[in-house]
Amino acid sequence: MIEVNQLSFYYNESEVPSLDNVTMTVQKGTVTTILGPNGSGKTTLLKCLAGFYKTQTGEISINGRNLTTLSSVQRSRLISYMPQNHHTVFPYRVVDIVLMGRSCHLSLFAAPRKKDYDLALDALKTVGIGRLSQRIYTKLSGGEKQLVLIARSLAQESPVMFMDEPISHLDYKNQITVLRLIRTILSEHKLTILITLHDPNMAAAFSDEIVLFKNGKILRKGNIAETITSGTLTELYEIKITVSGEGKKMIQPLDV
Repeated sequence: MIEVNQLSFYYNESEVPSLDNVTMTVQKGTVTTILGPNGSGKTTLLKCLAGFYKTQTGEISINGRNLTTLSSVQRSRLISYMPQNHHTVFPYRVVDIVLMGRSCHLSLFAAPRKKDYDLALDALKTVGIGRLSQRIYTKLSGGEKQLVLIARSLAQESPVMFMDEPISHLDYKNQITVLRLIRTILSEHKLTILITLHDPNMAAAFSDEIVLFKNGKILRKGNIAETITSGTLTELYEIKITVSGEGKKMIQPLDV
């Protein structure tokens, strides 16, 4: 479980806060999506929760442990983080990228063990790209790179997984593939997964709960029926939006 209490963060003390008194709970064993427009603070919130940014106020606890009291290694054993964009110049093999997720389980100068290689290869098989283990990461397609990064998070064996825009820059088929994979990982590995998305249709189709996030604040948090409505999405995106259907939602802008 992730518990956030009155969290505030400023990049610059003289500016409007990027996160403003954020309080929420993410239940264990769920996929929770932070949904909001560009510049709303979604990535900032995820990085604060992962411990990359030091917040000015508030508390974060994950599975009952106060994040501020943990070392970077302890945090990595608790949380895996998949960035929105990942670039590397060095021509690493795919398996080497995934092995980087094992670093929190190794001493400072230790080489990966057979167990670590086995876990990395198993993670690649789980996401369906075991055949690519010896390929050069920089030569992969965007969709393949996203799957490699998911495999790296999986190999890390952390009970909480953060994913920042895991379907960005992917075509429609690969978006569906990645989000289905996230649901499969949740079911098979009993993780708690927090992701950020832009597309409300995708969020409604694949999430257990949704956090509507705007200007560094939570507009609403809850299940699909509570959050994905014409009124809440119109307020979130500042355009007229209609939501139809029960259970499976169909979301579209009006006057287009």
